[in-house]
Amino acid sequence: MADNYVSLCNEPAGELFFGKLTDAQVEQLKNMHGTEEFNDTDIVNYPTDYAKCLEHITAMTSWDYNGNTNVIQKVNIPEEDGFYVVAAFFSKYDFEFEIPVDDEDDFDEDDVSADVISFDFKNICIEDNYSVTKIDMIKNYKYKDEDIEAADDAEMMDNGIDKQITIFQVHNKVAQIIFKYRPYDGDEAEWGEFLN
Repeated sequence: MADNYVSLCNEPAGELFFGKLTDAQVEQLKNMHGTEEFNDTDIVNYPTDYAKCLEHITAMTSWDYNGNTNVIQKVNIPEEDGFYVVAAFFSKYDFEFEIPVDDEDDFDEDDVSADVISFDFKNICIEDNYSVTKIDMIKNYKYKDEDIEAADDAEMMDNGIDKQITIFQVHNKVAQIIFKYRPYDGDEAEWGEFLN
């Protein structure tokens, strides 16, 4: 195997969606608070389609290739009052690609790097299996500061996805979980109280 072949296997990795509920969805949440019927609503089952998207990425979530990372964006709990949803579709993923170089003898692994989006939700756990409150997701892979096109075309292979939906409220810069649900586990949803 050539030295310029990158093979990653990490856990958790996968899809992460962060969005804001509309006024109508907030009203629905309040009216159906504590009920099983809320589990079947569009915002729970199809958050990527129905919430206002603030960030959405499918990616590997760690980088062990010499630790060369560059944070290009930070996503934190908003200061603006409102209700927010995080959908985490995580699993163990495998990911492989080859870095094209003119002369493999000149390949230097120190020239390999990754741009990451850093998510930090402080006290809000967005994935219970992995106790995720903070996670860095890889946006781009680079060699000598140039994007690696082969990585863009490579496919992430999952080993069975776990899904968790978390809705939290921000009020006066305080964040609190209102709803948490793992539909594939068959568990009951967890409910929290509203801040106002």
